[in-house]
Amino acid sequence: MRRLLLLCLLTAAPGAGGCIEPFNGTYVHMDLVGIRSPCEMMLILALTPPEDWRGICPVDGAPGVAPGDGRLVHHYELWGTIARTSVVQLTSFTVQPAAFFDEQLELERQGARLPDGQPFRLAGPSTFDALPESEQAVVKQRMQQAAAVNAISSYSPARFADDGKTLASALYVGNYRELSQPHAGTYFGQVQGPPIGGGASVVGGAVLRFPVALYDLDGLALTIEDEPADRAAARPSGLVVVAGTAEALARGVLNVAAANDKKPEISASFGVYEHLDEESYF
Repeated sequence: MRRLLLLCLLTAAPGAGGCIEPFNGTYVHMDLVGIRSPCEMMLILALTPPEDWRGICPVDGAPGVAPGDGRLVHHYELWGTIARTSVVQLTSFTVQPAAFFDEQLELERQGARLPDGQPFRLAGPSTFDALPESEQAVVKQRMQQAAAVNAISSYSPARFADDGKTLASALYVGNYRELSQPHAGTYFGQVQGPPIGGGASVVGGAVLRFPVALYDLDGLALTIEDEPADRAAARPSGLVVVAGTAEALARGVLNVAAANDKKPEISASFGVYEHLDEESYF
């Protein structure tokens, strides 16, 4: 810690009012393998949701569920076991195709607005219908390629804000030009998967940041949830996708290799960087 403060003093700009406090929370590097949307995972793992769950996945044959609406139904939550006594809710997210062409085209034609109030445009300043046919063909092809990528993104239970026109701030709407800068919502990374279009395998990963220090972490578990992520006295559901035990393989880093009990090919790996305000990694 003394070395970090000395470095701070040496590198501070002349006239600066002070030094930025070191981050004393936790970074988690997360790699997901074989994990798809919550609705798909419930089908793949033959998981039966509790009877009191509000949402019904499209895979259940629910009438009136539009394509792409499944991601508004359920979400994932990451839980940590601390000192073998406490289970702590860490974050929520979802996994979904990185882009829905038909949905984005419909949003544009409906006059949807971005969270900042600007009109939603699928492919740029002009509407898609105003583009030359050659450019429309390019956009369609790239959107199809993007749709094959499973994105780790923010979760929203609704498509629009209260006005019915503005996209909900947490709703992930991917951008085919650069997935990491979506039209709306947050892009954390992508799921590792098979080759797309005959090319190399998709290599994914996400970086999550928590404001609390996860000292005495014993393990991590990923569950599918139905209730709001910010609910009071949150407890995990019984729908566990992967779980694993923490191991200290390197200084300042805990590694968690997590897998599904029935299908080990459904897995995840986590690198938990703790004591960031005390350790010197460079």
